[in-house]
Amino acid sequence: MTVTRDRQVPAVFYLSSGARNGTHCVWCGTGLDETAVTAGISHGYWGAHNRSITVLACPPCATTPGEAS
Repeated sequence: MTVTRDRQVPAVFYLSSGARNGTHCVWCGTGLDETAVTAGISHGYWGAHNRSITVLACPPCATTPGEAS
C-alpha cells in the first residue's frame, strides 16, 4: 500500500539513518514493524549517482494529515 500525503517526503540527505534503512518512520521516527506502509520515494543524487530510496511510515502518520515538509 502506498500512502498519499499532503506533504512531500524529505530528500534522502535529510533522512535519519533509521528512516534511510527502513527501520523508522520517515515523519515521526518511531520504530517500524510489519504494519509499516510505503510513504513514497525520497530523492537524492550524489553527482551522477542516484541515491533515491523508498521510505516507510507508521500507520498513524500514514492516516493523519500533517504539515508540509
